[in-house]
Parts: sequence; structure tokens; C-alpha cells
Amino acid sequence: MSRPAPRDFKVADLSLAAFGRKEIELAEHEMPGLMAIRKEYAAAQPLAGARITGSLHMTVQTAVLIETLVALGADVRWCSCNIFSTQDHAAAAIAEVGIPVFAWKGETLEEYWWCTEQALTWEGFSGPNMILDDGGDATLLVHKGVEYQKAGAVPDPATAENEELAIVLKLLRSSSLNWAEVASEIKGVTEETTTGVHRLYEMHRDGNLLFPAINVNDAVTKSKFDNKYGCRHSLVDGINRATDVLIGGKVAVVCGYGDVGKGCAESLRGQGARVIVTEIDPICALQAAMDGYQVATLQDVVGIADIFITTTGNKDIIMAADMAKMKHQAIVGNIGHFDNEIDMAGLARIPGIVKDEVKPQVHTWTFADGKKIIVLSEGRLLNLGNATGHPSFVMSNSFADQTLAQDRAVHQAGGVPGRRLHAAEAPGREGRPAPPGRAGREAHHAHPVAGRLHRRQRRGPLQGRPLPLLTPPGVGRQQMTTVQEAPGLHGHVAELEAVKEQARAEKEGAATDAQHAKGKLTVDERLELLFDSGTFTEIEPLRRHRASAFGMGRRKPLGDGVVIGWGTVHGRRVFAYAHDFRVFGGALGEAHAEKIHKVMDLAIETGAPLVGLCDGAGARIQEGVTALAGYGGIFRRNVAASGVIPQISVILGPCAGGAAYSPALTDFVFMVRDTAQMFITGPDVVRAVTGEEITHNGLGGADVHAGTSGVSHFAYTDERDCLEEVRHLLSLLPANNQEEPPFEPPTDDPKRPNHNLLSLVPTDPARSYDVRAVIEELVDDGDYFEVHAAWAPNVICALARMDGQAVGIIANQPAVMAGVLDIHASEKAARFVQFCDAFSIPLITLLDVPGFLPGVDQEHSGIIRHGAKLLYAYCNATVPRIQLIMRKAYGGAYIVMDSRSIGADLSYAWPANEIAVMGAEGAANVIFRREIAAAEDPDAVRAARIKEYQQELMHPYYAAERGLVDDVIDPAETRWTLIKALRMLRTKRVLLPSKKHGNPPM
Repeated sequence: MSRPAPRDFKVADLSLAAFGRKEIELAEHEMPGLMAIRKEYAAAQPLAGARITGSLHMTVQTAVLIETLVALGADVRWCSCNIFSTQDHAAAAIAEVGIPVFAWKGETLEEYWWCTEQALTWEGFSGPNMILDDGGDATLLVHKGVEYQKAGAVPDPATAENEELAIVLKLLRSSSLNWAEVASEIKGVTEETTTGVHRLYEMHRDGNLLFPAINVNDAVTKSKFDNKYGCRHSLVDGINRATDVLIGGKVAVVCGYGDVGKGCAESLRGQGARVIVTEIDPICALQAAMDGYQVATLQDVVGIADIFITTTGNKDIIMAADMAKMKHQAIVGNIGHFDNEIDMAGLARIPGIVKDEVKPQVHTWTFADGKKIIVLSEGRLLNLGNATGHPSFVMSNSFADQTLAQDRAVHQAGGVPGRRLHAAEAPGREGRPAPPGRAGREAHHAHPVAGRLHRRQRRGPLQGRPLPLLTPPGVGRQQMTTVQEAPGLHGHVAELEAVKEQARAEKEGAATDAQHAKGKLTVDERLELLFDSGTFTEIEPLRRHRASAFGMGRRKPLGDGVVIGWGTVHGRRVFAYAHDFRVFGGALGEAHAEKIHKVMDLAIETGAPLVGLCDGAGARIQEGVTALAGYGGIFRRNVAASGVIPQISVILGPCAGGAAYSPALTDFVFMVRDTAQMFITGPDVVRAVTGEEITHNGLGGADVHAGTSGVSHFAYTDERDCLEEVRHLLSLLPANNQEEPPFEPPTDDPKRPNHNLLSLVPTDPARSYDVRAVIEELVDDGDYFEVHAAWAPNVICALARMDGQAVGIIANQPAVMAGVLDIHASEKAARFVQFCDAFSIPLITLLDVPGFLPGVDQEHSGIIRHGAKLLYAYCNATVPRIQLIMRKAYGGAYIVMDSRSIGADLSYAWPANEIAVMGAEGAANVIFRREIAAAEDPDAVRAARIKEYQQELMHPYYAAERGLVDDVIDPAETRWTLIKALRMLRTKRVLLPSKKHGNPPM
């Protein structure tokens, strides 16, 4: 057959052909699969006689596919499968060499379907004998044509349910093609996308599929590379070209978590966005959660996100009503395929809405209230409409699959003569498949991983699922038998099990008995208590140390005294390392440290909490400086992880010397009484240097650090209780600083009145009460998790839930030292504020504070510096911050405890509040000192002046009148008031000035 005339095409600008040819030549270097197929098989012309209609994005990479098909002998006619995806210079280059192509960027829908008809129109033939489809439009047009031809008439376009169907009906009414003859000539279709595959399966299910089909989309080298890695590259490229927004720091919603969604979520998180996934498939939703993403419904997050991306290939994912709820300047885009994922028609019907083009394929839609959203590529594929699509190497994998699938379909259907492209699949001697040919080897040299990919393709022309009428591709039965009968693996597996059994045996027996005799659990028992049952996965269990001095060469136990790995806690991924005291007393050596480094790096890189179960004798003396260097690597990673992932240290045995610094760098420290101790120098050294006599527990036990030093946040009597509380704490924390804390649907009525508060808090500022009772009244189900309960008890720090959301609560405790702030209380609260701010936990501050603790000791010990720590922490916090003044709030302590003046978002007060520089009595003594001293009745004058000061400056509404309190509220309405404020502040975003870091008063 002679080629069609060179003018059989329609493109935007033929003068762009030279530019297109240059880019095609660049792409060829990055598409080794296609180029190797072309080089090896072009001489044999395996596709001679194939008439291929292609309906796929007309890009530079597609041009390489088209020219590969032509090089193998096929005749090709081509159109784009998307009105915006064409690269005009690529289309021009293909037209220039005489290949019919009908595509230009910005086609109307009428033009789009005209182009599809042109690609199906073959001079001298009824039509193509093969279709290469992306989204199924070419296949759909053939089937619709046959359907209406059989029915005897095409329906009136005016009866169509949507604009596009009306256009298709109008085209079919005017078409001169005999659609039944067109369909009879077609030997098969190879489908590129998830959307098109769904269409084909539905047609097959309904008995309407007219010719064989191959699902190229599900080929491993297509779906995993194109859908995941291609989208990971091209999504952010499209967003950046379209909007130039900084993705980092924004909230992005990815609708769908298939392979496309996975790639999109990964790319957005890689840019620094906080990614939320919506997904209806429970397995995909679970994958998203286990990959560290927040999973929510669109309705829950539609008002807080900055970027929305649909990835499903389905319809009605984001509706017009959803877009109406989005925030100002929210960006909406689709990478899942068709424009009906986003309800563009419904958006256009919203009363008063105005569409405005910012630049091609970027439009703002302005609602009647002035709010705008930005829609990319009019709801179609933004990575092609706003950018240039997937990188060439990714498309090489996909398009190599398409080439192989076209060959298989046309030959298996018996349609054309010629040599099979897959001749190398024929069994060689002894029934084994012949080795990959030159194409595979050359592809390997062209790209470091292409060889492996191409060889996999060669063993089975398509890894995806074919539709009926084509036998399943892949490894044949004879090949499978050969693999199953290969010798040697059974013996190796038995050897592996023996090695692992030896490792288990080394730690059992006397070593385990000794651990239990001390009242301690083994490392395996601890991990089973920490993680959801059966979920812990150990890594590097076969690691050994390399030391040889001091007899170390004679004992090299597997695992080297530490177990590392990951599992789930309440269904969410958590990493852990756990010292095994039975091996070298849990002492840290080089290999031991490298294992801990490994799991810390994994936790940081995957964004999951890290728990350290510490039970070790410090640095391994026999390994000298390498052991000390191992601690340095741990400390450096502790700092790198700080504020990125939650870090929890659980002290279950000795933790001495340099080992104690790692827990001190983590967010929370748990200790078990009697068995756990932490200190830099032990009792023997203390005795030798200072002469002081003290026990291990007296020097560094759990109660000492929980109540005196403040090093430990929690102390428990039993390991089981301790680890259960670690699990509880993790349930309140996000996986990392890019996620919201986990939401738990509340069972407690958010509007529940708090009448008890009217009697819990006495109006007399001199009377004490326990603020814990106030916290119980306010939070969901009265449940809160107090941090540092035994240290600096004059301030309470606690995690709780309100309306199902985690909150951090800081409260003065009038029951201890009247609730004054001192050095320890300031430091305790500052550390807690910093933690909550790092992990997006809103802060609620309950004030009843008479001021800072006076005294020489406090001043000389640096109350100014330590108080400034709390001030710095609050001022630096960008999370939602709400202040509630319950009773008195005096002096600098009022300012420091998150007042409006240092950035609290909202400040509420109860009707009996007193906000002043100091108490009325002290103020009167200062202001009226001389008058009182000169009075005949000083007490009467003092009382009068105190009353005057109270009435003038300390009445409950003084601060509210000056805008320093947002409202004075009924205590019984406190819970609902705070919850409403938290709901409003949920979308709060604050950008701090650019700086390397601040310089807090350490």
C-alpha cells in the first residue's frame, strides 16, 4: 500500500516541524526500549500490513512511538485523545514526514471528534485493522457508529444528555463511513489508560465489545512507571508552569490513591505540601494511611486545602458545590484523565460566576461573593495541558508495551503476514525460552535500568490482563514448570531458617531467665506489647559486629544486641529500635549504632514516629571510639528528626553516659520504676569524686527524673502499663509535621453545657482549686493525657481531644503554689508549646496566674531567661492559639501566658476575671503609698483605694472594652465556645519571616 499524500493532515503550524524534529531526536536517546525494538526488528517489518489508527496525546514522546510503528512496517493515522495535550511542534514534525496526523493544542470539541473520524478514515479501505487508544474515544466512536447503524438512525443531537454526546451524534449523522465494515476490519485495540480499560471491561461485560482488546494500562512497566513515576514528575511540572505558586507549606488534597494518586501524593509531599488523600476503596485508603498520609473525605477538607487534584479516571469526584466551599485562590486540577472528574458544567451554571482566562489553560472562576478558584486545563489533564507530560524514559516503557501489544494483537488475530516481533519467545533447547536478543542488551546499555525492564517485556509481550479473544500473555506453562523445578532453593531456605533459629537460641535460656529475674521483659515481649499484634517487621536481623580485639572476634551474635524495624500502632505505621540486654548487655558498638541509624533514617524519610526502647549498658568499651562515634550519629539524627516526626524514648533498664543524651533530645521520655535509671556518671563515680553515697535509683531512677530533674515526662511501675501508655500517646500524635493529628469521631456532644464550672472555680482569687477538674469538664469524655505531671506541678500540660481533634492544654494550677510561674514551670510549658506547634496541635491556655514567683533564688537562677523561653515559644507558634482567663491574670505572667498582645488568635474571659499589672491591694499600696502613710486611719484609706482601683481597672470588662479580650462568656458555654473557635481556626496558615532559625533564650 502506498503512503497517503503528504498533505493528508491538519496541524497548527507546519513551520514548527524543525523544532519538533530536534526535540524528537532528544527524546529518542531517553526512549531505549522503543529504539532497541526499532533497531532489531525494522528489517523484518513485523507490522507490515497493519493499518493502525492512533488516538493518543500527540507529544514528542508519542512521535517516537509513531515512527517506531512505521519503522516496523505499519501504516499509521493519528489524532490526539485530548483537546489540550498536543505539542504542536511534535505534530508538525510527524506531518512533515508524510504521516497523517490530526491534532493541535486547543481544539474545540467539534474539532476533536472530527480529528478522531479523520484518523479512522483510510483511503482505499473500510478503515483501520488496529486501534491504539488512550481513553477509548476511537473505540467508542466505532461502537456508537455500529450501534446506530444497526438501529437504522442516529438519535437527534438535541436529545443528548450532554454537550459532547450531542457533538458525537451530529458527527455520526453526517459521517460517510460504513461503521459495520469499519468494525469488521479491526483485529484488536490496545488500550493505554485506566479510564479506557474500564470502558472496555464494561462493554465486554454487557456483551457489546466488537473486537479483541489488550489492557496495556495494567502492564507492570506501564502502570507502575507511567501512572506513578510519570505523574510524580509531570504533576508538579504542570502546577508550577500554570500558577508559579510555592507548593511547599500548602495543603494538597489528592482524590484517589491508585498508581496515579500514589505518584501525585509523593510528588506534592516532596515539594513540602501537607497531603491529604480521599479514597473510597478501603485497600487503597489503608495503603495511603500506611504510607503516612491523612485519609479523609472531601467534605471534611474542602474548606482548608489550597490544591485539589483528581486522579481516579472516574466521574463526579469534585462537584460544583464542593468548589463553592473552597478557599479563595484554591487550585483545582485533574490528572486522572477525563474532564468529568471535575464538574465543569455544574461550575459554569452557578449563578453569578465569572470565568476569566489568565493564560492558555489557566482560568479563574470568580463567585458572586468575590472568591476565586483557579482551574487548570478546564478540568482536563493538567500535566499535558499545562506542561509537557511524562518524561521520555517513562513513556518508553509504556510505548514499548504498546508496540508489543499491537504486534501480538494483529498476529494472534491472524490479521497480517510477516515475522512475529516476539520470535525470541519460542522455546529453545530443553524447553527453555531463548535468551533476550540484541534489543534487550542495547536497551540496557542505553539506560541503567532499561535492560531489566525490556527483558521482562520480552519474556511476556504484555504483563497486563488481555480482554477475551486473546490468550493471556506472559510466561508459558512450560516456562513456569522449568522455574518450579529449579534445584537449590529448598536447601537455601532450610539453611536460612537454621541461621535464624541459631540467633533465637543464642538469646534464650539463661540470658532470658536473667532478664526476667530482674523484673524486665525481653525485647521480643516488649515489641509485641508496643505494636499491634503480629505487625512488627524486623530488618537487619543478621547484622554482626566487625570488632576483633579483647575477645570480640570469638563472639559475633546475629543482630548485635539491637532489634530494629517497623509495625503499626492503632493501625498507623511506627518505627522502633529496641536494645537487647541479653546480648553484650545491650551495649552500643559500631554495627549496633549503624542499625539504629538505619531505622532512624527510614523513620525520617517516610514520615513516621520513632520509638526507642532503651535497655543498654552504654558504649561498648571493647570497640572504643567507634562506639562513641555511633552515639554521635544517633544524636545528629535526633536533631534532624526534631519537629519532623514524633520521637519517644522508653527507658526500661540502664541508660548511662552518652546514651542518656539521645532520650534528652527526643520529645517524650517514659521510665519504669526500679528497673530503669538514667545518669551521666553512676553512683561509683559520684562517690569517688564527691564522697556522696547514693543508690542507682536515688541518682537516676524514674521518680527522680519525673519529679526532680524533669528529664522524664512519665513514670510507671510496670512495663506493660508503660508501653500501653506509649501507644495511647501515639494515638494523639500525627505521624509527622506535614499531617494533621489523627481525628477520632467524638461521642461527646460538642455543645454539652458546663454548668459544673460555675461552682468548680471559686470567685475569691485567694482560694485554691484543682484545675484538672476544669480540664475534665471541657475535653471530650473528660479524658486527657497529662505530660510531666510530677515536675513543676504549678502548671499543667496535657494532650486531649475536643470535637475529636487533638489539642494541647496549658493551665495554671492554683492548687500548687497558687499557680505562679517559676523557672521549672516556665521551662515545662515552653517545651510543650514548642512540641504542639511543631506538630500542628492547637493550643488552649487556661489562665489563673498571680504572676511570676518572687525571690532571690529565682532571680539568681535566671527566672528572666527561663520565663523568656515560654514567651519565645508562644510568640513563635503558628498553630491556632486560644486563651481563656478564668480568674486572675496579673503582671508579666498574663502577657507570657499567650495574651492577645503576643499573638493569641482569640482571648475569652469569664465574668469574674481580673486582668491587671498586679493585685488591687499591691497596686493601692504602690500608687497611694504616701496618702495611706499620712492618713489618720491608714486601713480605711487603703481599703477605699483598693476598692477604687478594682472598680477603675480590674472590672471584668476593662480588657474587653479595649479589644484585649474577644468576649466575656458564660462559663457554662465554655466547651462549645472553644470548639467553635477551633473549627474556625482549623484553616489558619501563618508564614514566618524567612530566616535560618531563631535564637531562643536557651
